[in-house]
Amino acid sequence: MGERNIKTLAWRAGVLFIAFVACFILFRHPIARLNAKLLVATGDLPPSALKKKIDKIPDKTTTIIKPNNKKSVKKAENRIRSNKDRQRYLDGNPVTSKLPETPTPSIPFSKDLSTDASPAFPDMRGFDGTVIPHPTIRVKAATNGKAIRFDCMLTGKKTLKTCQVEILAMADRNSKRFISYATDLKGNFEVAMFKTLKSPRTRRPAEDPHSKAESSLVETSEGTILRFDIPVADLDLPRLKPGDRILLQIILRNGNANRASSSAMHLFPTHIYADNRFGPDNNDTRALRPVKITNGAEK
Repeated sequence: MGERNIKTLAWRAGVLFIAFVACFILFRHPIARLNAKLLVATGDLPPSALKKKIDKIPDKTTTIIKPNNKKSVKKAENRIRSNKDRQRYLDGNPVTSKLPETPTPSIPFSKDLSTDASPAFPDMRGFDGTVIPHPTIRVKAATNGKAIRFDCMLTGKKTLKTCQVEILAMADRNSKRFISYATDLKGNFEVAMFKTLKSPRTRRPAEDPHSKAESSLVETSEGTILRFDIPVADLDLPRLKPGDRILLQIILRNGNANRASSSAMHLFPTHIYADNRFGPDNNDTRALRPVKITNGAEK
């Protein structure tokens, strides 16, 4: 056999091989179904194998349906291509810790805004729902309809002078903004307003709040009270009355003013009410929860 004939055979074999590969790629689904039918006929596969369908791989704009278990959550996350889709998916599919929730706090009416007869708020916990023994904090509140007073008493020998208390407040889930009030044991008081965005995990500064809120320190035999006097007008509400509800989150930071401090204590732990994949995530507005206004007789 001449050299020319060998080259011709090699060329034809190569073309034939490429044709076979192309056929298998183009007709892989019919071939797979035929193969399944043959295996079912020979008894190597159960008849139910013929009912399975081959899933298509989603593109960048595919909307992922909410999974029912943790394995499918992780698998679905890996299939999301763009950052925008991933952000939308994470916001719409929070992973929360199944731990005891915080009982609903109450704010009773008091004409002089005294909190002496007010019931204490539930104990604050770590952002992950765990109990942090020091420092200890007891929160009481009262309202006269036009303003709300929060008395946050810090007690215990291990209370640090760098502790900071922040109160996040908004009228309801339809509010276009929420407000942060923060003060520390040095008397530094800050008021900041933020826009409510599509993503509950992000915050963006809003216009200057022009708030008339005030903060003060009250020393008692039991400890130091960080007092907040917050006008109801800050929440775009005319006044409060018994039966109303507002949304709150209270955060105590021990040792620094870092908003993402892992030592923070929350009234509504973010791992229970928001998402447990992002650490403290003090920005998440899902952790602002209802607090009821009572007539003073209710506890």
